[in-house]
Amino acid sequence: MIDFDIKNKNQIYRLVAGISGFSVIFISCLIIMAPFFPAILLATILTLATWPAFSWLNRKLRNRTTLAASLMTTLMACLFIFPLVIIGTSITDNFTKVYSAVQDSLQNRTEDTARKLHSVPYIGKYLEKSWVVVAADKGHLSTMLEEYAAPTSQKLIALAGIVGRGLLDVSLGVLISYFFFRHGPRVAVRLGNLIDKFGGSRGQHLLQVSKNTLIGVVYGSNLPLLLVLLGVLGGMLAFGFIGIFLGPTILAVAYSLMIEWSSVRKKT
Repeated sequence: MIDFDIKNKNQIYRLVAGISGFSVIFISCLIIMAPFFPAILLATILTLATWPAFSWLNRKLRNRTTLAASLMTTLMACLFIFPLVIIGTSITDNFTKVYSAVQDSLQNRTEDTARKLHSVPYIGKYLEKSWVVVAADKGHLSTMLEEYAAPTSQKLIALAGIVGRGLLDVSLGVLISYFFFRHGPRVAVRLGNLIDKFGGSRGQHLLQVSKNTLIGVVYGSNLPLLLVLLGVLGGMLAFGFIGIFLGPTILAVAYSLMIEWSSVRKKT
């Protein structure tokens, strides 16, 4: 208990100054860390979901935690980062190839294209007839393609930008997970002590509920379909590409905590 004399102005000034200084530092930390919150949340989800595998690997490596954390991080990079790199680099490139192939077919290889369409099983004749009708007016079709090519290309570039932003967030999440793997036990102990001081056994129970929910979302636990859909759509609007993972997880944790609190109230 802190002794405080309300009549002592010096103590009041020091208290106000201390609270103000702490508030400024705390708000400044939130502003600095705000861009990284999605990546931190993703790292938390990945670490909790793969912790049993990390513990097994760490035992096999005779408690060489740094090596085990490095291997787990490399594995997650292969699973999450490399596919996004391939998708991001191939979107506009594939569109350019398709557009060039269509233009070349219209200008130089109309008959070859017709023969290839004719060889398609069951619907080849209909495809060939449709192609002949379309290719009959090459100039008009080429003009339409050119008109729609620019806006389509811009949309694909924007889509590639979204994927690129998601790639950055996922990369940061995977990188942060390395430190969570390496220092996870100590962080868990400190977090448990902090929650125990403020929430007691009830806080510890809610922490365990949140942990189980996070793991359950990753492994496909039984959640309401509407909750999943809203989480995916809302997460994408709020966080971009990475929101596909974060949205359902955050809503699932909130849903589980709400169910837990409501069940306790019923018992009381």
